[in-house]
Amino acid sequence: MLRFPLALLRFVLELVLLGPLWLWRRYGRARFFIDLRLEGTLLERRPRRAFWQRSKGPTSVQELAELVDRLVDDRRAHGLLLRVSDLRAGLATIEAVRAEIARARRAGKRVVVHLESGGMREYALAVAADAVWMPEGALLDLRGVQLEMAFFGDLLRRVGVDVEVGQAGRYKSAAERLMRGEISAPSREALERLLDVSFEVITAAVASGRGLEDAAVRALVDDGPYDVIDACERGLVDGACYRDELAERLAKIVDAEAPARARAVLRDARRYLGERRPRPERLWRGRRVVVVSLRGAITSGKSGTGVVERPVCEALERLARDRRTRAVVLHIDSPGGGVQASEAIWRAVREVADNKPVVAYLANVAASGGYYIACACHAIVARRSTITGSIGVLAGKVSFGRLMARLGIGRFELRHGKRAGLFSLTRSLDDEERAALRVILERTYERFIARVAAGRGLDRERVAELAQGRVWSGADALAHKLVDELGSLDDAIARAEGRAGQSGLRRASLDPSPAGGLQALLARLPGGLAPVLDDAAGLDTALSLWQLRREALWAWLPCSHELELP
Repeated sequence: MLRFPLALLRFVLELVLLGPLWLWRRYGRARFFIDLRLEGTLLERRPRRAFWQRSKGPTSVQELAELVDRLVDDRRAHGLLLRVSDLRAGLATIEAVRAEIARARRAGKRVVVHLESGGMREYALAVAADAVWMPEGALLDLRGVQLEMAFFGDLLRRVGVDVEVGQAGRYKSAAERLMRGEISAPSREALERLLDVSFEVITAAVASGRGLEDAAVRALVDDGPYDVIDACERGLVDGACYRDELAERLAKIVDAEAPARARAVLRDARRYLGERRPRPERLWRGRRVVVVSLRGAITSGKSGTGVVERPVCEALERLARDRRTRAVVLHIDSPGGGVQASEAIWRAVREVADNKPVVAYLANVAASGGYYIACACHAIVARRSTITGSIGVLAGKVSFGRLMARLGIGRFELRHGKRAGLFSLTRSLDDEERAALRVILERTYERFIARVAAGRGLDRERVAELAQGRVWSGADALAHKLVDELGSLDDAIARAEGRAGQSGLRRASLDPSPAGGLQALLARLPGGLAPVLDDAAGLDTALSLWQLRREALWAWLPCSHELELP
């Protein structure tokens, strides 16, 4: 009974003690730009951090959105300076950042991007701003988009490693790189379309931001890369500016647009966000919409990195029972994983959906097992560049028996049960085992199709046509009714609130299985170094596959979900 009076007393004290400070900060005469660095790994949702790591780690779009919320409400804030270099992010994340920049500009705030280095990804983000500056000596690396894959099938067979993976769906090609010496025709067809859409998204962004025709943008890309002089002459950037000149250049903008104000100063974004101020809405912690982050490979068990079955299911079960939670949004950024774990999480989502609205937001990638989970929701929202679909299943094994014999490694085994050694790493499958595995594979594939048909309200035959393991862009998925809307996380939240018949619900975030270990290390590396290690050693993919080592059936994306954007 004392909870409300104590909360009211706390609010009054905050208002009395901090209110004057808040008023001075909001209506004071000094004008400034908020200084935010976007570099390296860029996430959509803020990762869970220990208390000593709160000021460290990669920046997220969620933090940028909170910054813009403060910015548009602060009369002293003249604008936002984004220092951009060597980003590691998918196109859907870039689209989300562009949307936040547009929101700040609509509120009358100036947004300036200092592009310290960058290619297609960074430039697609930068052109959303009022002005783009680059330091002399920097390179605007506009060369197009590329998807490059290496195939190890011939090499593995030559050294004595046999990879046997059955696939349900002719486009389900995740194991091709280990089984073939070149890409298959179905896989090439799907990836070409994916690359086309990615390039269209980037060229459309540049055309809109710089006031150019699409054909002109494509011609500029073909003529790239550019130094700063060429970039300025062709209208790609607005001027050269060294880092130490930023404060002076921004002060001139303030002097020209708000001459009665004091000189502009730069304020660090995270310090600015950390400033406390009275928030009356914190007094009532009632009805809410919860955004659940599902990021990484989907695996069974109770520990690990990525989307781990046990903690995710337990979190969803709590949300299903929680009376304060009126709606749930799943923020999915996953290439898939184990079928068993995907099915368990699908079931947990259905239990939540039986009690309250559930909407899926598909970020950079929500394919295979990621889409398996999404189709349990009442509605699905995706970005145009989202990689999704890949409705198909894989099953198989790797055998090192011939390699061991070649190296002179002896082996001994004892077993009871005809198929006890089905997944042994020292021998290949026989015909009977291969046939038994195929039966399970086809049955699992049919269940996947049934889940999608029921969730999307489509005929089984139609889903079977769209399935076959093929990846789709968000734009194509909308055309085929695999998603309901192209939009942002905010659009997904609004749709969930609409289904709940309530608006303005308090937003809460839940990350049931945060990234850790090697994935967290890669996220904290400098932007230019992380992709080199990731691509050269396959560390991120190898870690994900190692987590799936206990799974018999996989629902996995057939290619890396990040295209190479020079």
